[in-house]
Amino acid sequence: MTWITTITRLGGCRPSRNLLISKGYRIGPNARASHTFVLYAPDCNDPDALSRRLSVRGSHMAKAKEDVGRFVIRGGAMLAPDSDLDAVAAGGPKKMIGSVIFVRGNSLEEVTKRVKEDIYYTSGVKNGH
Repeated sequence: MTWITTITRLGGCRPSRNLLISKGYRIGPNARASHTFVLYAPDCNDPDALSRRLSVRGSHMAKAKEDVGRFVIRGGAMLAPDSDLDAVAAGGPKKMIGSVIFVRGNSLEEVTKRVKEDIYYTSGVKNGH
């Protein structure tokens, strides 16, 4: 099995922290029609980014749950390097700074369109807005 990867960058809040979409093509006898994409989606880093994220998180999570199995394979929040992981594991506060999501799609254009429709993107939480 061979993997070929391409990465697309969407403009963002800071040029050095853009949304990346990595596409893995499966080439081999069991390759499927759809492709697996890895979304690296850092949040904007302005002082209000986390509060914007938390204000729309419920809507984002509801849509993400609908998409599990059809679009979303697996995903989750990235935590700040200075997060107290023991406290987070015990149910304490998380300092979320972005997301990493594995999704399925037929084309880069399809995945990009879906990303741009997400409330995290449209509300200015994610880089690339």
